[in-house]
Amino acid sequence: MKLFRLIPFSAGIASIVSLAASLNTHAADTHGDSKAHNGHGEHGNHEVLPADVQKEHETLEPRRFLSTEQEWASQFKEAQRLERAGKDEQVESILYALKSPPYPEKLKKDIYPHLIKFYEKRKMRVKLIEIYEEFAERYPNDHELPVVYFKLGNLYREFGAFSRAQDRYYKVLSTTIRGVRTEDEKQEFRQTSLKAQIEVADLFLELGNYERAAQFFDRLLRLEDLDPAGSTTNRAKAEFKRAYATYYNVKDLKGDDLLKRNEGFAQVIRYLLHAGPDAVPFYDAYPENVHAPESHFLLASMYRLLGTQADKDKAHDQVLLLLEKANKGVRAKTAKVTDFDDKETEYRWNEQDMVWEDDLGDPASVDALMEIRKQIDQWVHWQKKAGNFLANELFEEGDTNKAVGIYQRMILLDPTPLWQAPIVYQLGLCFERIGGNSYNPKAIEAYEIITNNDKNPASWNNWTNKVKSKLDNKGDDIDSNLEEVLQGQEQFIYRMAQWRLKNLRWNLSAESEVKRLEN
Repeated sequence: MKLFRLIPFSAGIASIVSLAASLNTHAADTHGDSKAHNGHGEHGNHEVLPADVQKEHETLEPRRFLSTEQEWASQFKEAQRLERAGKDEQVESILYALKSPPYPEKLKKDIYPHLIKFYEKRKMRVKLIEIYEEFAERYPNDHELPVVYFKLGNLYREFGAFSRAQDRYYKVLSTTIRGVRTEDEKQEFRQTSLKAQIEVADLFLELGNYERAAQFFDRLLRLEDLDPAGSTTNRAKAEFKRAYATYYNVKDLKGDDLLKRNEGFAQVIRYLLHAGPDAVPFYDAYPENVHAPESHFLLASMYRLLGTQADKDKAHDQVLLLLEKANKGVRAKTAKVTDFDDKETEYRWNEQDMVWEDDLGDPASVDALMEIRKQIDQWVHWQKKAGNFLANELFEEGDTNKAVGIYQRMILLDPTPLWQAPIVYQLGLCFERIGGNSYNPKAIEAYEIITNNDKNPASWNNWTNKVKSKLDNKGDDIDSNLEEVLQGQEQFIYRMAQWRLKNLRWNLSAESEVKRLEN
């Protein structure tokens, strides 16, 4: 029994019907011989039971056995029919009844995969925990128990129950060798055990025990079978998390510990620039990995903290590399999605039909599209964070030309005014600071883009008019918290751009007048 795959019970029902036929035939043959040898016929003269009593006697035991299994099969088919009709409560009730007496133990056990599938489809995680825990208690020697405990660990972790999650991951390690019968099963359970160890290390990381987490990941990376053949998922995750844990273990060290911090940074930089089997930068070794964009940011952060001009230049280069890997959020032509059963599917972007497809040409499901979107958004998230981090710092340090280069690339990441308006305003400040006949007009243009509706980009959808309306009309029925979060930024940018524009024009006019009078 595969606990995480829907069992084709149409085959099971057919076997029950076949069993019924064979047993009835067997009963007829047996009692036919008995009658021939023991009746009033030529083979004997024993007393014959009345016909109705004999018929009941002949079929009583087989019918009682078959009716239980047939009733189970009938109820299961009814549950399938009700599920198609969308009657979930009735389906759940029937499935629970089918794992209870008077049904045979094998049938009761076989209903668990269907209950699990039922709850998975509906994302009912509390119910999933209940059914997994029940299975583990009722079948403590089942060969799929390691997978059950691994799933439980993941579920508890989602709810923030880290102690229970860790306990279930450790149970995977203590039960992996039970019930192993074949080499394939040994390999499968070995991978389950390795995944559990990765999750334990990840829990240490999540709980802030960075030193222990780094040690755990380092130990895992010494294993040659960390991934099954043809995969790099576990190794990529362990390599990045080891670097991440090491970074956070030293990043806040100061004073006398500054040397220790810098040594830690050097170690993390080596990890991230010599990754994978070819010892190349992490983002080149695993370009599709979810942590690839964050590796750029981590490197840039360390270079900036190290503080030398050479290191600052390296930080700048890392952010530029990151920003150049996207155009309005479209990062790649392929994406890998792992489903609930840990099955990995690669999707490719069909440029002509504008759709994500698998290897068979089938379009991605809604769930797969959401995961693909997350992966793309992950790049945009780190591009925004890294761009803001570096550009603002460059501006504060007076390196205005480099700041302009970063801000200009950042505009492409998101077409909404909520993102673009602050960047355009910041560009206006940069142009105004540089000044001169070339850049003062650019500063005016930047401020007018924000304040003049006729010069708004088309994608802003009359943003300026909306801001004006919000400023003029405080009686709108808007949630006060939402108004504070959204309107506050919009109004601030709009008002500041208005003020800077007015002030800049006045200054330029005054300078022009002074020059006229001097001449």
